[in-house]
Amino acid sequence: MRLRFLGTGASGGTPGAGRSRRRESSALVSDGDGVLIDATRDFTSQAEALERVEAVFLAHAHRDAAGGIGALRRWWRGRGLEPIPVYAHPSPSPRSSPATRDSTTAGCFR
Repeated sequence: MRLRFLGTGASGGTPGAGRSRRRESSALVSDGDGVLIDATRDFTSQAEALERVEAVFLAHAHRDAAGGIGALRRWWRGRGLEPIPVYAHPSPSPRSSPATRDSTTAGCFR
């Protein structure tokens, strides 16, 4: 099993003078299949390190974990892949975005 960190920064990354440019926290767990943990707002740049994703697990419904759902969908559609299951808590936060509300336990990109 391999664990590849795609970002290790705080929500919003770590911008500012003298700070690293770490991306929001995300990881890919792989052992044949790749499971993406969180689709962050930095997904577009994080996706450069991805070859394939078999499933997505969203840790919570905030933008730092699920704000890249749209970018993930564009990445997936651009590759003509089979539907990807998206696992998340079925009751998202009331502050979550419409994209996050669609990503529930039984969700899938189609």
